[in-house]
Amino acid sequence: MDAQSLHAVEDAACAAPAEDADRLLIDRALRAFDQICVHLPDRRAQGIDPLARLRALAANPPAPRTHLYRALMGVFAAFGDRHTRLVLPPAESQRFAALPFTVAACWDQGGMTLLVTGSADPRLRRGDRLHAWNGQPIVAALDAHGTGQLGANSEARRAKAIQTLTIRPLGLLPPPEEQAVAIEVETASGARSMTVEWQVASAEELARACAAWIPPEPDFEAVTGDLRHRRIATPGGDIGWIRIASLQAPADPFLPMLAEVLDRQPRTGVVIDLRGCEEGFVQTGERMLGLFTDRPITPLGFALRSTDWMRDLANHCAALAPWREPIEAARRAGTSHTATRPLTPSPTIGPHVRPYPGPVIVLVDAHTYSTAEMFAAGVQDHRIGKVIGVAPRTGGGGGAAWSQQLIHRLSGDPLFAPDEDAASLRVAVLRCHRTGAQAGRPIEGGGVVPDAVHALTRRDLLEGEADLIERVIHECKMMQ
Repeated sequence: MDAQSLHAVEDAACAAPAEDADRLLIDRALRAFDQICVHLPDRRAQGIDPLARLRALAANPPAPRTHLYRALMGVFAAFGDRHTRLVLPPAESQRFAALPFTVAACWDQGGMTLLVTGSADPRLRRGDRLHAWNGQPIVAALDAHGTGQLGANSEARRAKAIQTLTIRPLGLLPPPEEQAVAIEVETASGARSMTVEWQVASAEELARACAAWIPPEPDFEAVTGDLRHRRIATPGGDIGWIRIASLQAPADPFLPMLAEVLDRQPRTGVVIDLRGCEEGFVQTGERMLGLFTDRPITPLGFALRSTDWMRDLANHCAALAPWREPIEAARRAGTSHTATRPLTPSPTIGPHVRPYPGPVIVLVDAHTYSTAEMFAAGVQDHRIGKVIGVAPRTGGGGGAAWSQQLIHRLSGDPLFAPDEDAASLRVAVLRCHRTGAQAGRPIEGGGVVPDAVHALTRRDLLEGEADLIERVIHECKMMQ
């Protein structure tokens, strides 16, 4: 990597703008939380109050700029919603702070273990166990790092802490406070202590560097960058395995492509692997259910806040017309949220194709978020298949988020005017409620609880997910 020091990152951020711009950013965050963010009433009921912290920042904005960013990131992290977040300017957001190794968690020797999964440092080998971080036991270090993560539940925060322990996106997290990390590892030849230094690189530089030492994933046939598939041989016949990395694509042409892939899968079973699938279009996820059943699909219901700002927006924004009367009703009743309305009209959910006829397994983890969670919930609520998790629940992102640019375009509110050289916001505007047997239950916070949980093993991490595949094969056989 053509690395920069962490000091250079701090210096670059300190060199930019203006006290007025800082105050504008705080004021924008205040309005976004106070008037728009759909999760604020529930979070305040839990004792989480971003408004108080933001008002304290407005009264005494920290300087330099990096201190303000750290403070704001702390406010958003404490709020605990990955949809609602601060996004730093391109100069910061396109860079990563990285150590020359990656880690992943498994259950080994009766507890959670972090294993090295790839390394450019010759002192570390794949399979080494990471025991301590800057003098702390690794679990305590993860707990401390997890407090800065955008996670709606403990599993999501832990998963994000592991994911960003050695590779940190500087658009979402502050730079590490130290220039180097002291670690303790158990290697094949015994326990070792060593120091590794942080480097800063662009996404492209990081990808090139990691390609040399992170083991490749299993062979998939790529349809698009976010849609890949392969077959797994089993004694009872092949099963299909479809990996969907993102649902951030319009339903057309994504669903026709997925329908073609499904049509080529064996009828003995198919796995829809949504691990790590964090973003997506709600209508894409809901309409995708129609590829797996010919039964009627009941769309999720979505609610808005009933604030003055949201009422004004709904009154002149055609996209929010279905919520105009519910907002007025909520205001008359003195309730914080509207009644729910669907984002996906029922007739448009199921594409006109023959649904996949075999057993369906949806694979999720604590990174599975937002639209992917809504799809997994729909699979359960409509009894389409079985949800298997490698974590006790998914990430808990039961909302639909708008970017600052979209808020400005729809509302015309000058406070949200975009500035490509400044930090921007994303805000959860709508929240969803499940249907079927769990009708009315929110996905936000609690996520989707799998029908079965597989704890990843050392063999899974080091031998191509061998135990997980065996578990999936067993579940498919039981469903046939």
